[in-house]
Amino acid sequence: MPTHNVPRRPDFLQDFGCLSAQALRIELTLTLLTATLVAAWVLPIASASAEPLRVDTAAEKKNYPEFEEAKQKLSKQDIDGALAAFNAAAKAHPELANGRVLLASVYFASNRPRDGRFHLEKAVVENPDDPEAYLIMADLAGRELQWTDAGLLAEKAITLAKTFKGDPERKKDMLKRGYLLAALVAQQHEQWEDARKLLADLLKSNNDVALAHFRLGQVLFELKKQKEAYAELQAASRLDEEIPSAEITMAQLYDKGKDRASAEKWIKQAVTADPKRAKTRLEAAQFLLRTGNLDEAKEQVNEALKLEPDSQDALFLAGRIARYAKDYGQAQKYLERSYLESPGAGVVANELALTLNEMGEEDRKRALTLAEATYRQVRDAESASTLAWICFRLGRMEDAERVFNAIPASSQASPDAIYFFAAFADDRNRGEMARPLLEAALKSDGPFAYRADAQKLFERLSKRPSSASRGAKGKPETVIDVGQPTDGEGNKPAAKAAPPAKAPGNK
Repeated sequence: MPTHNVPRRPDFLQDFGCLSAQALRIELTLTLLTATLVAAWVLPIASASAEPLRVDTAAEKKNYPEFEEAKQKLSKQDIDGALAAFNAAAKAHPELANGRVLLASVYFASNRPRDGRFHLEKAVVENPDDPEAYLIMADLAGRELQWTDAGLLAEKAITLAKTFKGDPERKKDMLKRGYLLAALVAQQHEQWEDARKLLADLLKSNNDVALAHFRLGQVLFELKKQKEAYAELQAASRLDEEIPSAEITMAQLYDKGKDRASAEKWIKQAVTADPKRAKTRLEAAQFLLRTGNLDEAKEQVNEALKLEPDSQDALFLAGRIARYAKDYGQAQKYLERSYLESPGAGVVANELALTLNEMGEEDRKRALTLAEATYRQVRDAESASTLAWICFRLGRMEDAERVFNAIPASSQASPDAIYFFAAFADDRNRGEMARPLLEAALKSDGPFAYRADAQKLFERLSKRPSSASRGAKGKPETVIDVGQPTDGEGNKPAAKAAPPAKAPGNK
């Protein structure tokens, strides 16, 4: 089935290159970073359950002349003609969504979400008995973390799907999606019994939905029904080999509940139960990396490489583990191989750039080129923080400042990204801002390659008197005014010295 991903919010920067030194005001405030700190290894509740946004479940199986005609007319701005052709396609092929929803799907695929939403609203009016538009709007709301809206829309979709008179396969598919969305909302609200009922109702009518078994296992675990949870997770992994093994998921659930001892037992059980499966070895290695057991993580990833020597996942994880162990030569070896096989993979390029950044001046220059290219491609918080960190290490302070500023306010920042910014803030005489950032990062339970460095910096900053207590004896601090207006091109006035008796950032 085709997928239509919701477009990312467009960047406010027209162009971005580390070599240009146009200063912008820093938006990464203390509130932003501490609010967006997330662990890099989390239980896959939302990610595993939220399928890609799609509306035409049969279109990949067959070519529809009317559908192609509609897209051609739309490319010529003939919206009415395109809608007529989409309606004809829906009428001739009942397995397709209604015409208005098909039109909306093309807009979403073309990075025009406003137009897509407009036509979804039209679809609700023109096709009041069709749940498709409600399902898509529920999906969109969930992706925007508007869980209450998503739940109400999913409930409406379920009600309509139960009495839907159209194609039976569409009805079955829409019921499945409605129940999964409604259950996801209940999970996000920690309404475990509601989630259990919804997933159980879905499985009564369609017992082959692997994702429903997987999520029901998670819910039953939260309800303290570990035996039943394990059985559902086993059913899920039997139905879909892409779903983690039941033992791995049980380990994740116990670890989420702060029962590390039980989690470690389940990890050992997972490897014992399925020692010849590279995916299981990699999942065990990820867990061990997260818990700081680098030697054991390395052992598991090496076993995975024996089973699948060319596995991109194994090469990448082996490189990451080596970087965490500060074995940068070995990390480069694995990551170079992974990068050559998948040069467009931003996460691999980002990991390689971080590795090269620790290997000397010439390697750092290559890291800069790689990080710039990755940021231009991916433009997320991790690639931006990596680019800024490399600029900082190269002494390009204005560039580092500009990159940090470019990270959108809604971004999630990993502990390493927060350490990068804290180190930069300290260098810019903003130690009082850096200290609470480091404290938040050090409390995280996820992988943190620079944890030791962050701890040292935090301890040093904790011994330093505040700027208020230093008074006039303190070194004048450079202020990067948060919220200071910029000119029409994004420039701001040059930084100024702060009055020594005031805390950094005060005017």
